[in-house]
Amino acid sequence: MFWSIFEKMCAQQGETPNGVAKKMGLSNATTTKWKNGSTPSGKTLQMLADYFHCSVDYLLGKANVVSPQSTEQSPDDNEFLDLFRNMSQEDRLEIVRLMLEKKNKK
Repeated sequence: MFWSIFEKMCAQQGETPNGVAKKMGLSNATTTKWKNGSTPSGKTLQMLADYFHCSVDYLLGKANVVSPQSTEQSPDDNEFLDLFRNMSQEDRLEIVRLMLEKKNKK
């Protein structure tokens, strides 16, 4: 179960499982173990969950949404959220104001 979810999450971000593992400081042998049915350690699962912005439960197939607050997010969604998180509070409020204006015009 873990492997298929991990592989899907990698593909959604345009990455390979070995590429993600390398970014985490893990070896290709580690991904081979996962592909053959092993489950990562708790620490590694948390690193992967943080990387993919999802819950450990999602990676383990115990939850059907990426995180309790949202459904699956595309790479574009993740990029927007990263940009939004790095904005000043003033800029965030301006973005929200503009979005609400646009919504109210519909």
